[in-house]
Amino acid sequence: MRKNSKLFIPNVITLLSILLLVLLFSACNNVDKAGPATATVSIKMSRSQSSARMVGLSSSLTDNISTELIALVPDNTSFSQCYSSLANLYQYALTDLSTDKVELTVPLGTSIRLYAYLFEGAYTISELQNTARLATKFGQSSSFSISSGDTSKEVTLKITSSTIIYD
Repeated sequence: MRKNSKLFIPNVITLLSILLLVLLFSACNNVDKAGPATATVSIKMSRSQSSARMVGLSSSLTDNISTELIALVPDNTSFSQCYSSLANLYQYALTDLSTDKVELTVPLGTSIRLYAYLFEGAYTISELQNTARLATKFGQSSSFSISSGDTSKEVTLKITSSTIIYD
């Protein structure tokens, strides 16, 4: 019986040592659960007219506009006039219309684009998220990406008017 107990203790010590090493290595493993790297970027908006029908409608594409909602989406996301139904949305933000700038937290090295929804009324993001509203004008940017050193970017939005068809 003594012989078995002499073998038992070294086996338990070896087993516990191996278990301790496994736990140590798994605890030291750097697991990135935060997702892709991001950067907060100030984006300056410039706007151009998307169609000849809009030429001469307004001296400024933001005349009579009080709110511009920006949707940051992956490049492959299809445009929708209903902003609340966008798939794969990263973030909503409001443009400061006095400076034409918007602050966004953007995934780095990812192809993205902006969709703009322009409203005549003044709304907060919460109001727009809680109650879907019809935009007066819409805008889309070309695709672009942000690198780790970027803190600002200029993006052009092609603006079109909302078309309402009455039956």
